[in-house]
Formats: sequence, C-alpha cells, structure tokens
Amino acid sequence: GNDFDIGKVLGTGGQGTTFLTTDRRTGAKAVLKQIHCQSLAQTNKAIVEAVMLSQLKHPRVVSYNEVFLGSDPVKGNYVGIVMEYCAGGDLFQTLCKQRVKKKPISQRRVRMWVLQLCEALAYLHSQQVIHRDVKPMNVLLDSTGNVKMADFGLARHLGVSGSGPAMTQCGTPGYE
Repeated sequence: GNDFDIGKVLGTGGQGTTFLTTDRRTGAKAVLKQIHCQSLAQTNKAIVEAVMLSQLKHPRVVSYNEVFLGSDPVKGNYVGIVMEYCAGGDLFQTLCKQRVKKKPISQRRVRMWVLQLCEALAYLHSQQVIHRDVKPMNVLLDSTGNVKMADFGLARHLGVSGSGPAMTQCGTPGYE
C-alpha cells in the first residue's frame, strides 16, 4: 500500500473512493479502490471482493494487483484494492461525451463492445461468478477502447461460503 503515490480522485461511491495512483517502483499507473469499513463484516466483504478479483484472469476483466488494509485520519479504516488502470474511462462517460457531441457511435464499435462484454460475462460465469451490477459505469475501456468488466462489490461466487446469497435482488436501480 505504501508503494503508490495517490493522485486524482477517479470516482466516489457508496462503498468508498477510487484514485489514480503511480507505482513508485515502476512508474506504472494503477487504480486504488479504498473501501471504507465501519465493521468487521464490511472488512470481510471487501476482502472477499479482492480475493475474487485476484482469481479472475481474463483480457475482458480488470486485472488485480494487490490488496492491503489502510487507515485514513478522516474516514477511518479501509481495504485498499490496487488494480489495472483503464485510460479510456467507463462506458457511461464515453456514451455521454458522444451524446453531447451529437456524434453517433459506429455500429462496428457497438458490436465490438457487446461482443467483448459477452466474452467477459461468459468467462465470469465459467468461473461460477455472478457480477450482479452490470451497467455502463462498471464497464471500463482500456487505452485502445477494449472492454474490461470492473466493480465486483456485489458479485457472488457460487458455492463459496461467505460470499452471500446469489439470488438476492440487488444492483443499481434502472439496471436490474
């Protein structure tokens, strides 16, 4: 956790904050997701997310680097998950930018994104993982515009105790 210089905030959510970081050893950019934990149960849930992400290896899933426990003087204890930085941002931002520009996205590009998203979901399901929060904000784009699934905070691994029930209704309203 101490090998990274923390840069700008990339996003904030109900669970915590994500930052752009630079690895002091290599100079490579990465993302630090700080999941703020008020209880041992929340800490365990965040660690389950990190362990799940660490086991997923696929070109359409954001790659995991490391996990650590940290403390912030204002927000308290957190679980830090360091993962791949996707320079293209998320699909939601991309769609909004194109809409503002009044520039349609090519059918070819949309087909590529849909195919890549299907590849990601097929891989996750082959690993017995249900994402449970698929939405444009959780679909990242790398520097070449390829899809990477992210945010496994609501994901469940079938058959793994401690990851919780898979059939509970959850997700983001409007994307259920």
